[in-house]
Amino acid sequence: LTPTPTPSPVPSPTPTSSPRNGPDISVLAGLPRTETLVLAEDEPRSLDPALSQDITSHLYVAHLFSGLVRLDEGLRLAPDLAKSWEALDGGRRYVFRLRPEARYHNGRPVTAQDVAYSLERATDPALDSPTAATYLSDILGVPDKLAGRAKSISGVRVMDNLTLEIAIDAPKPYFLAKLTYPVAYVVNSENVRAGGTEWWREPDGTGPFMLKEWKKDE
Repeated sequence: LTPTPTPSPVPSPTPTSSPRNGPDISVLAGLPRTETLVLAEDEPRSLDPALSQDITSHLYVAHLFSGLVRLDEGLRLAPDLAKSWEALDGGRRYVFRLRPEARYHNGRPVTAQDVAYSLERATDPALDSPTAATYLSDILGVPDKLAGRAKSISGVRVMDNLTLEIAIDAPKPYFLAKLTYPVAYVVNSENVRAGGTEWWREPDGTGPFMLKEWKKDE
């Protein structure tokens, strides 16, 4: 399987002029509008990719985190943290090779161990993810992990720091598309463990945007 090349970024639109006597929307918080992401939504319920299930939370999570693969502007499958992948055994095993330049916002390199940790965490029955069963149960061992019959996912194997193998229960052409859902996004284990139950209020993700500040109810 040859991955679709990552498309070139779409240029940001030129800000329109402000209404007469109205606020200057081309500048926000001292930053040019073309350098600022504005999401006109309510507060997210959670920025934890494994727990996010509402549209508002997804909107933020998708800008702060990323996964092995993504959907491009045309809803085509494209590489993300994985620069490439290979389907083996008739589509029962996938070998992902990570981009060596992939980094968390704090600068730490992203590794295959991080991907495995994120999948193990998302399927931990103690976390009670509302979406893990729907999007990750094709992976061998996930149903047993979710049911508490196994301590780890048998279908996930770290081959080296930049290579990960995922085995699924049967060939499924839609499997890779399911990995674009937030529950499959990669989180920083150090960030999760240091931040307590609401670690996601100061998330250290791998997405194109960083959260600088969150003022509750603003």
